[in-house]
Formats: sequence, C-alpha cells, structure tokens
Amino acid sequence: MDESKQRYLDKWVKSRALSKVPKIIPPKLLKDKEFVMEALKTLPLKFPLLELCPDTVRKDVEIAKAALKCDVHNMRFIPEATRYKKDAYIVALTESDDSDMLRRAPNKLKDDEDVVRAAIEKEGYRFGDASPRLRDNRELAMIAVTKRPWMFHRASERLRDDKELALIAVADKMGFPHTDGCLLHYCSPRLQDDDEVVRLAVSTNCGLSLCWASPRLQDDKELALIAVGQKREMSIDFLLSKPNEAQFAYKYVSPRLRQDKDVVDAAVKANPYVYRFIPKEFKQDKELAFIATLDLMEEKWLGVPAAFFDDKEWMKRLIAQKAYFFGVASPRLRNDKELLYLALEKRSGYYSAGYALKTDPEVLRHVTRMGMGLVEGSAKFAIRKDGDGYVFSFFFDPKSTARAAAIVRAFSGMADFKDISGDISGVADSMEANVGDQEKTVEIHVDLDYLIDSLNLTDRSSTPSARLYHLSPEILGDKGFWVKALPLCKSLYSSVPENLKNDPDILAAVDKAEA
Repeated sequence: MDESKQRYLDKWVKSRALSKVPKIIPPKLLKDKEFVMEALKTLPLKFPLLELCPDTVRKDVEIAKAALKCDVHNMRFIPEATRYKKDAYIVALTESDDSDMLRRAPNKLKDDEDVVRAAIEKEGYRFGDASPRLRDNRELAMIAVTKRPWMFHRASERLRDDKELALIAVADKMGFPHTDGCLLHYCSPRLQDDDEVVRLAVSTNCGLSLCWASPRLQDDKELALIAVGQKREMSIDFLLSKPNEAQFAYKYVSPRLRQDKDVVDAAVKANPYVYRFIPKEFKQDKELAFIATLDLMEEKWLGVPAAFFDDKEWMKRLIAQKAYFFGVASPRLRNDKELLYLALEKRSGYYSAGYALKTDPEVLRHVTRMGMGLVEGSAKFAIRKDGDGYVFSFFFDPKSTARAAAIVRAFSGMADFKDISGDISGVADSMEANVGDQEKTVEIHVDLDYLIDSLNLTDRSSTPSARLYHLSPEILGDKGFWVKALPLCKSLYSSVPENLKNDPDILAAVDKAEA
C-alpha cells in the first residue's frame, strides 16, 4: 500500500472521533481492495467500514472473509450471494459463537461436509442442524458426540446403533434435560439390551436410565442394586404433587425384584421416599420405617404403620435423633415421662406432652430450669434478689389461659414455691373458672444456680443479653451473678456495669468463657 493511503489509515486509527471518519473517507479509497483489506485489520473492532463500501467491494469473497475474521457481525453488510459462499460461511461459522448459525444457512450448506465439520468443531450443538445425510456420517457424529454427548439423539437411526458412539453418550454425567440424563433412551433396542452400555448408563449417569433398559436387564439384580442405590434430591412439595416420581429407579426394576429384600433395602436407604411404594410386608420392617420417618418427618403420607409410633423403644431412637418426633408419638407415649425428658434434652417436646405431664411439678421444674420461655408465654414475671437467694415473681391474669392455671397449680406442689396472695390452689381454681379481675402473684424462691440455668445462656438461637431484661438492677449490679454467668457466655461482658468491668474476678470469668 502506497504512502498516501497509509497516511489516511494512520490518521483514522489515531483519531479520537472515529464517528467523523465516514465523512472524510475519499470514495475512491473505499473501492480500493488493497486498502479495504488493510483497513479491516487495522481499524478498531466493530468499526462499520464494510457498511461504507460499495456493493462491488462487499461482493468480493476475500474481503468478506477478512471482514468476518475481524468481526462476525459484518455478516449483515455482506450481500446474500457472497455471504453464503462456502469459503466465506466457513469463516463465519469458525469465528461465531452463535449455536444457531448453521440452522440459518441454506440447505446446500447444511449438506456440505466441510461446512458442517467447521460448524461442529466450533460448537457441537450445530450437528443437529446438519442435513439428514450428514447426520448419518459417523466421523462427523463422533466429533459432535465427543464434544456434546447430547447430540447423540440427533444422529441417524443407524448411528444410534453404533456401540462406540453410544458408550460416549451414556457416560455423559451432565445428562440430557428432556430425559433426566437418560441418553440410553435414544439407543437402538439392541444396545438397550447390551450389558456394557446399560451398566455404564446406570452407574455413571443416572439410575433412571434403567427405564430404557430391556426387560432382561431390568430383571438383573446386580444392575438393579446399582440403580436404586443412587440418591436423588427432590423437594417434598414436588414429590407430594407428583408422588409417582418418588419411586425413582425402583419403579423400573422388574416386578420380581420389587419384591426382593436387598433391592427394597437399597432403594429406601438411598431415597426414603420409596418407602411409600414398597410391598406391605416390608413396611413392617422397623429399620426401614425408621430410616424413612427420620429422613422425612412426614409419617402421614409415608404409610408407616401406626403401631410403630406406639412402640417405646422405636420412638426412643427417633426422639434421640430429633426431638420433633415426640410430637408424633401415640397419645400413650406422649404421657411417658422418660420420652419427654429425652425430648427436653433437645429443648423440645413440652407442648406436645399430655396434660398430666404438662402439669406435673417435677416436669415443670425441669422445664423452667431450661429457660423461662414456658412461663413467659402465660404470665408476666420479674426476678429480684432476696438476701442470699433470688425470687421469681409471676403475675397471672386470672382470665388468661388454662395453661396458666395449670402452671399455678403445679407450683403448689413444690416445696420452695409460695403464693403471696393466699391459697395458691384457690388462685388456680379462680383462673380456671374465670373468677375475679385482679392479677394473681406467685413467687418462686431459688438459688443462683437455678437462676443461671433458667436464663439458658448457652443457647445461641437468640441474643443472650435480651434474657437479662427480667433481672432487677440489684441483680445486674451483683458481682457474684456475673462471675457465674460470664463463663457461659462471653458476649455478656458488654452488659456488665462499668464499675465492674475491670474487676479481676470479672476478667478471669471472661477468660474462662467459650468464644
């Protein structure tokens, strides 16, 4: 390119106002092929030089190829006759990330092996847009399936009977969205009965692939154990709306194997939802019922026999895992003190207990030592210091609730509880009968250990400092209280009065605290 043309080009490249360039380009330069070729390589990306050129230049295949290499978006400025020339379109396919580009090509190009090869080497998805003749080309199919195993389903019927291609496809761990990963679906009947192909599909991809296996292989116990033993994640809401899906691979094994103990065990252990669909005789297996109930906590739709929820040892195992299960025990067991205490260890179960347990003085004392949330829901209360001990004062509205009356009655059975207003049994009677309109007061005299236990400072579910709300200023200014409380909850140090914060005993208590 001569010096004058180069000067023009250099000026444009250095210009900070490229929008003005089209106004100063000499028309004769836009007709110069050499200049346009060089300009396409030099000018900034997406500069619309080709749009300014006359049709005679844009029809040139070499210029079209150079423009497409610079920016595939130049395709829109190339006349259709040139755009769909084989060489130019191959460049466009190679440079573009558009997976639909081959689909928009004329049928002649879709049936051209060089064009299709360039397309699928860039993006395997494009194989599906090739002509039926080329989708029967094993070499092209191998390239496409290796890059994108999903494209196996777009191969010809003949190639879907090719074992090597099928092995590549069914081993794809990404799966195929329309068949839940079961590319075995698209294999020929011969390959669906091939041990190697089916085993690979089931073991490395998806147990649901067993759906497309031949009846012979669906009756293969070893293969069935692999399939049903694969854990699947689905929400309970989805499974309740489509309960048939909860069977997973279990529904595809043969009728004979659905009655096999080993297969049933493997299926329930991997996916407890399957329990609902196993034969009735296996539902009497306590271990399977335990696995299913523990995982789902939805005994009503699982079909677990009601007798199990009245089996104390079985329920004890459940409650030891999750205290929630005390609430689904039989009415008889919800009045069992041993099971209730097991649930209370996990800070749950009191509200599911029977009335006899809820009003049992021993149970109530145990619950209040765990925290005052029980009483807080039924009464206002405050805590003050009284000599060497502490007093919990509860203020009950006589028309509050039957539960409040039960709490008051339970207090009457405790030696260290007393009623300021008089006969505590009478207080409970008047509350149950909705008699009177005066607040009733009950006091509990406790020691420091009881007070600290009731605040439950080790519970991280709420802000510990909020539990100090009921304490009187006298208690909050008591050094002995902080020395006892701080080792349980270090964050309480911010609530310590300023005059005590630098006290050696207080600082020593903080050092003992858990982070």
